Amino acid sequence: VEGYHLVEEARKAGCIQTILTTLDESFMEDTLYISQKVMEKIAFTKTPQPIMAVCTKKPQAIKFNQERYLLLDNIQDPGNLGTIIRSSLALGYDQIIMSPDSVDLYNDKVIRATQGALFQMPICQMELKKAIELLHHHDVIVYGTSLHEALPISQYQPQKHMAFVLG
Repeated sequence: VEGYHLVEEARKAGCIQTILTTLDESFMEDTLYISQKVMEKIAFTKTPQPIMAVCTKKPQAIKFNQERYLLLDNIQDPGNLGTIIRSSLALGYDQIIMSPDSVDLYNDKVIRATQGALFQMPICQMELKKAIELLHHHDVIVYGTSLHEALPISQYQPQKHMAFVLG
């Protein structure tokens, strides 16, 4: 992750393995001090901030007994995925389940677009057909989104356990 904000979000989540920085400061994590030239070579951004971190996040499984799930089917644009993750967190979703054919969750553009929500939102990747079967087995009602013959969301009664498929 690159930049002060994302490093701080990773720190809060306990995901940082190593800090890489051009700063002359001490950090509580293992730190590798590098030159500005090296920072410019390894950074994804054109004008990098003076701090980045190598992070790990354990793969997550589907969590049951949650109220709201978002199932993402074949999301390809990294900026869109990051924005969906950030918005899902803001809207109170409990977990995102991504299809394996979606863009890489750890793509640098996805990470930047999440603005740190990636570290707070539980996200798992699995075949959506299997996820839907498991959710049905745990009494979660699954709704699909579509423009074809769609009904307004106001026509649906909120349920205690709901999932929405978006793609």
